[in-house]
Amino acid sequence: MEEVRAIAGRAGIDEAAVKRGATYTEIVQAVGDSAGTAASVIYLSWKLCSGIAHGDFWPTWSAMQRVELPGAPQGTGAFKIEANVKLLMYVTTLAADLTRYGWQLYDQRCRPPS
Repeated sequence: MEEVRAIAGRAGIDEAAVKRGATYTEIVQAVGDSAGTAASVIYLSWKLCSGIAHGDFWPTWSAMQRVELPGAPQGTGAFKIEANVKLLMYVTTLAADLTRYGWQLYDQRCRPPS
């Protein structure tokens, strides 16, 4: 921990922040900033995947495709909810690209300072 505190001090990071640790939001935004990609796109994609993985309602309704089933009585609707394949492919591609970039960043930051 002393070595981590020393590295953080040289980087101008407050000791309280080192003890607190980084939040997922901070990590995701930092990756977006360092990747040169819009951090908001990365953050939204992460929130969407996280929400679906945790069974939250907002991403289910936002990211799913509602298909009306024929034959429902007048004034009512029968729907099935399907995955939005186009959105799923976009988010999956982004996640794979960011994972690849994350490993590159990890390898780069594990090298001793020059």
